Amino acid sequence: MSTLCHFLIGPPACGKSTFAQAWVEQDPNRYAWISTDQIRADRYGDALI
Repeated sequence: MSTLCHFLIGPPACGKSTFAQAWVEQDPNRYAWISTDQIRADRYGDALI
């Protein structure tokens, strides 16, 4: 089985995260959502860094 990765790009506040979360909710065993905002918040205490 091959691995496929999708990158969502677009201007701020255009719905990328909302779309990605909804997509993962359709089949959470098949899809994963990796948020750079969440990674920054976890590592540095703030997603705006």
